[in-house]
Amino acid sequence: MNSLKFFHFGMQCPYNQRLIELLNEVCPTTDFTLQIFDIAENPQLCRTYQIYGPNLLIVDDHYRWNGPFSRDVLVALLRDEKPVRSAYHIQIGATEFKGHLLELNDSSVAYTSYACFMKDDHALCQAKAEWVRQILQKTGLQHMGYLNMDGERCVGGAEFLPAELVPYPIPGLRQNDAFITCSFL
Repeated sequence: MNSLKFFHFGMQCPYNQRLIELLNEVCPTTDFTLQIFDIAENPQLCRTYQIYGPNLLIVDDHYRWNGPFSRDVLVALLRDEKPVRSAYHIQIGATEFKGHLLELNDSSVAYTSYACFMKDDHALCQAKAEWVRQILQKTGLQHMGYLNMDGERCVGGAEFLPAELVPYPIPGLRQNDAFITCSFL
């Protein structure tokens, strides 16, 4: 049986909404069955499937694709091809940059659109903004990290959550720990 399972951590990653839309568009034109799971709603799935990131696609219960994927990658996987994965390399500059720090909250998360998508399109982060708003409301936190800003552009930053909200089966993670859920580079 041809099956796809897509696991996502709410809208923690702004790509999750786009990946769900892509799967819902492409899969009905194939003989693959599609199941979509929010691991925030069922953290036990992380232990069962050994999930340690905000998005994971499993093809036919054995081939795993961690992280965002393109339409081309999805189509290749559906054809039983194994797309070439390339390492994610960040070009780190040698020049020290001192911007200003901005607390990461439901308003400021829109600035991460450039770091995530290489586009200054704040609409790309609307679903994530709602997710952040819900987390802040649930926890009473004022923010979930910091963004390093160069004017109106996010040039770096870090996002974190209280360990109790992180669904991943991380050994030794204690309740009072914070967990870095994303770094914006």
